[in-house]
Amino acid sequence: GELWAAVKLPGGPVPARGPAESVAINYRDNSAFKGAAGCYRKISICGGLLTVTVTKIKSKDTIARLVIDPEIRRIGVLSDSHVPVRAHALPLSLFARLEGVELILHAGDLVVERVLQELEEFAPVVAVAGNMDPPPLRSKLHRRVLLECGEQQIGLIHGDGWRRQPRERAEAVFSRLRPQAIVFGHSHEPLCEYAGETLLFNPGSCTDPRRGQGPSCGILHLDRNTIRGEIISL
Repeated sequence: GELWAAVKLPGGPVPARGPAESVAINYRDNSAFKGAAGCYRKISICGGLLTVTVTKIKSKDTIARLVIDPEIRRIGVLSDSHVPVRAHALPLSLFARLEGVELILHAGDLVVERVLQELEEFAPVVAVAGNMDPPPLRSKLHRRVLLECGEQQIGLIHGDGWRRQPRERAEAVFSRLRPQAIVFGHSHEPLCEYAGETLLFNPGSCTDPRRGQGPSCGILHLDRNTIRGEIISL
């Protein structure tokens, strides 16, 4: 089973998919909702009302599918902020880099919910849970999200697990869906490269870089046909 969601755009709502209960909420309220499967979730997403359609959720392998405004062209990306364990707060330089983005993706390991609240001062946020996020926060976030922006799709996942590297795990999860970009984290190491026609994008960590890298975040630039990634040093 899967959870589908669609943003109500200025020209009218995007049709929700799947025969299930629908609930409308305002994302700014950050209100929890109870879907048809009796599973609570909380989503922050771009613009106006969010129409949520829920089918039975069978396991943690569920992919939440979110339809976002197809006019979005600039998306801020970060991961592994680990506040307050690795840093007392998000760096001020991060906020300067996020100026002007229309949406923010966080690839997990936030650790505290106030990270979401601070980011939402700049733009709507879509975040996934990481392995270091505590149970109360994990209960409000999905582990895997597929964003649909017009004809383009972006996969979002933390990338933790056994045996495989984060990149390999992220690719495996979305291999059947073949999105134009896959955003992941966990390694704390930035990556921006293509595997075939799919952009693999890890923004690194904005607070806890590894292997001699500095703190970083990223920007996804979207046009009608391509998604281009940019790694930004903080």
